[in-house]
Amino acid sequence: MYNSKLILCKIAIFFGLIQWGYSQEVVFNKHIAPIIFKNCSPCHNNKGPGPFPLLSYGDVAKRGKMIKHVTETRYMPPWHPDNHYREFLDKRGLTSKEISLIKQWVDQGMVKGGDTLKIAPTLNGKKPKPDLVLRMKDAYTIKGDNKERFMIIRIPYELKKDTNVCLCEFVPGNIKRVHHMDAYNYNLSPDSDLNKGQYFYNNDSVKSVREVYHLFNLFKSNGKPADASFAISDYFPGAVPRRYPEGIAQTFRMAKKGVILIDQIHYGGTSKPETDQSYFNIYFCKKKPERPITVLPIGTPKFKVTPQLLIQPNEKKEFTTQYLTPKDISLLSVQPHMHLIGKKFLAYAVTPQKDTIKLIKIDKWDFKWQRVYTFKSMLKIPAGSTIYAKAWYDNSSDNPQNPFNPPKLIKESYRTTDEMLQFWIYYVPYKPGDEMKVL
Repeated sequence: MYNSKLILCKIAIFFGLIQWGYSQEVVFNKHIAPIIFKNCSPCHNNKGPGPFPLLSYGDVAKRGKMIKHVTETRYMPPWHPDNHYREFLDKRGLTSKEISLIKQWVDQGMVKGGDTLKIAPTLNGKKPKPDLVLRMKDAYTIKGDNKERFMIIRIPYELKKDTNVCLCEFVPGNIKRVHHMDAYNYNLSPDSDLNKGQYFYNNDSVKSVREVYHLFNLFKSNGKPADASFAISDYFPGAVPRRYPEGIAQTFRMAKKGVILIDQIHYGGTSKPETDQSYFNIYFCKKKPERPITVLPIGTPKFKVTPQLLIQPNEKKEFTTQYLTPKDISLLSVQPHMHLIGKKFLAYAVTPQKDTIKLIKIDKWDFKWQRVYTFKSMLKIPAGSTIYAKAWYDNSSDNPQNPFNPPKLIKESYRTTDEMLQFWIYYVPYKPGDEMKVL
């Protein structure tokens, strides 16, 4: 009898403690501020791309119910890779516990709890002075018609001599309207005419890579295509330049004369005309990197895609591209790329021993939130491994992102309303012990 009462008493205490844990007061300064400052403030600040700041108790409490909704539905903060498949640096997704704390805080009345905390110090960090600043020749005017635009922009340059670059940082001139961007460098001949070629052109009007070369005069004086360095810089909301461990750099050569081509810069819609004059901060190499990074785009247009990248109206289809690694490599970063009707993306490597190395998995593709994902540490891919990239597309009227209604035939091209399947890999030749190097 005594033992039964003791057991019942312990059970009551146990459940009482659980209930106390769930009902304890959640306050902003202790529980909520660290979550917001880490995951939201990097974009939601006075100079960031977010439409409003989240830098103080007042900022957050003012929009508490909205924050509760967008975090519960995992709409914000935007983070699309499956963390159970592979984790990356700079992860922005919230844990279930963090989402629960925000909900509890809002439901309990959004208590402040003491003095206001200071903003995360990373938002106020100083940047080194660049060796060169390259701006768009003229400001681009974004029409006030609430329509999104995808533009290609040419920025010609002339230097005193050929120069190696170790970091190229894109800085949006209109941070509220510039959403994402990729850039490439083209080295021209010393006698090239830098005034020849378009400066701005609508990406949706481009039909082929050949047309891009002609529109922007990306040819040497002998008529051959200019040498290109791919993915010298990228940008997305909240982005910071990728800095790898000392001795490892994504270096490229800028000739005396050349062009930086901004490919598919995405401007968000606006109700009134606005302008943008973005620029690049360029840092020359102080010394030659011991291990320069190779950037390789697997997939369209140079790699075979199976079956042919052609999606009929009202068709849902899967496609695959692959690459056989000729030597041991250490993978640093990856970047999937599709356009509007993409739905899912999966990439992995299969070694000669038939072991599977997971790379990235995105179950809900969103064209507006593309980025380069960097692994927490180097990932060895042995020689003879096959890297597979699989992508799923939905060209039906059920897909709200379909650019056509009714659906039309969608083929492979650079046009945003057509499709691509690309998987960019950033790597260096493997060295023993790379697996232990934290990025």
